[in-house]
Amino acid sequence: MKVCLVCSHGGHLSEMLRLMEAFEGHEAFFITYDSIRTRQLQRRYLLHNIGKSPWRMLRAAIATLRILRRERPEVIVSTGSEIAIPAFYIARLFRMKTIFIESWTRVVQPT
Repeated sequence: MKVCLVCSHGGHLSEMLRLMEAFEGHEAFFITYDSIRTRQLQRRYLLHNIGKSPWRMLRAAIATLRILRRERPEVIVSTGSEIAIPAFYIARLFRMKTIFIESWTRVVQPT
């Protein structure tokens, strides 16, 4: 199964990397932000940080659309942050399965 892993760098990436054992035997690739740490990932597509800019969100959506059309994953998994928004909207359009994993660092109150 081809799996797309979408997460920002930092804590969201750390959580995703802890889940990598679950994807053994599957073809997995990352869509994440460009950073020193993410450049070390084997299969990755690196985007510029979206931040709060609607224009950057649009650019990220176009880039994500191209990636998902090229790769055609069966499922998209995300631990967050805003980088998952365009990926999940596009997944909905193409009827792709999605899994969002809420942060396990907050166990007393919502994030």
